[in-house]
Amino acid sequence: YEKILLPRALAMLVMFKDANNGTIPANEGLTTEWRAWASLPLATTALTEGSPPSDTALSISKVTATIQQFGAWVKASDLLVHQGIDPVWAQIYDLLGENAGASIHTKLVSILAAGTVVRYVGQTSRTAVTAVNIMTVVEVRNAMRTLAAANVRRFPDNSYHCLIHPNVAYDIMTDTAWRNPGEYNGGADWAGNAVSSGELGMLYGIKFMQSTDAPLFAGGGASGVDVYGTLFYGPGWYGIRDLAA
Repeated sequence: YEKILLPRALAMLVMFKDANNGTIPANEGLTTEWRAWASLPLATTALTEGSPPSDTALSISKVTATIQQFGAWVKASDLLVHQGIDPVWAQIYDLLGENAGASIHTKLVSILAAGTVVRYVGQTSRTAVTAVNIMTVVEVRNAMRTLAAANVRRFPDNSYHCLIHPNVAYDIMTDTAWRNPGEYNGGADWAGNAVSSGELGMLYGIKFMQSTDAPLFAGGGASGVDVYGTLFYGPGWYGIRDLAA
């Protein structure tokens, strides 16, 4: 018997790092709120000497979210703990930690995948998507145009970000404009860290984060084909809150 444990196959939890993170203070309830102040309309009418212009109304919108609790636990007998060949407690701790991170990440992605600003490749609905409707570089440029036309800001590295499934990435990585991380930032990711957090590459000003946690609508297309979701976004698109307690 070799006392060597094989590593577990885990999805890259890449969506944590781009979130608007924060903490709800202890004894402050379970609800959090984000507010957005709309830009003022442009002042394009010349002023009249001695006459103040009409006041401009402020517009403030808000998004609220309520914290929910999730969890898992395992049980181990005293016989297994004391006589088991493997380091039982250490493995249990690792399993629970991995499970917590993966569970939260999967829940996060499922919420993001429920967004309403959607474009379907070659179709007008998800149920009409067929096996031939695959991701192309034209769709990538369309996504960039949509974000830019809506005045969505870019990340500090002047790029938009994207969560993509490996099966979808396969369809666009052969384009001549594709760049691997080492070709545009010396082998570091967008935040200056060594590339180990799922950053796959860059195409037309969009950096792709690869994970098998990317949206997958199993059997959601025509004739029951699987439909993959690809998420294009800028900073501030989503938020995560933890509890100070």
